[in-house]
Amino acid sequence: MDWQRSLKPKATGTPEFGDTFTLNGVIAPLTSDWARRGELWQSSIDKRVLTHVKDKQRFGAEAAIYHDGASDAVEIAQLEGSVSEDPSSFVQLSVSDFKGTFVSIAIDLPREALHGLTRGHLVRSDVTIDANCAQEAYGRLNVLNGKNTERFTSAIRLNGRSEIDFDLFHSELDENQIEAAWFDVIFANPHAGTARIEDLVLSRRPRARF
Repeated sequence: MDWQRSLKPKATGTPEFGDTFTLNGVIAPLTSDWARRGELWQSSIDKRVLTHVKDKQRFGAEAAIYHDGASDAVEIAQLEGSVSEDPSSFVQLSVSDFKGTFVSIAIDLPREALHGLTRGHLVRSDVTIDANCAQEAYGRLNVLNGKNTERFTSAIRLNGRSEIDFDLFHSELDENQIEAAWFDVIFANPHAGTARIEDLVLSRRPRARF
């Protein structure tokens, strides 16, 4: 499958921890020049529950669901979180009698995340998951530039928080032709159960110079 081939990328995200600060209302690494919590985790969308989800079906303004199983095996919902804490909502993916190889949710990066993006940046994903519907999960950053799509993939925890830095330096990214980017949360070989994506924050910062 195409998504499985992408699990051997030219550059793989690796954890990197350090000082943080608040940028655009979210906690981000200290030198970040852009950071944002996804729409589904910060504001209510019009249609908050989808059943019989088709492959490539949109969910809100910036998300889409991808899978290779039957549509009646996949549901997704945006549910209320605590009004006193961030995030204010979360996403729950439900799978039943699934006979495909993957289910994923793709989050579009806004234009401001792409403006000035170079191979000198690290892009961080900070995602919190509680899942019992798969044995493996992956985070994948995709950057469309010209006719090519650069993909950066790393395993993420099924239960708990994963902070992954994707280093663009080791890619063949053409900085002058960046058209779009999106981040996938992929659940491999899913079975009956649920996956709660409790939070998803993306940020970028210049990589350290030595």
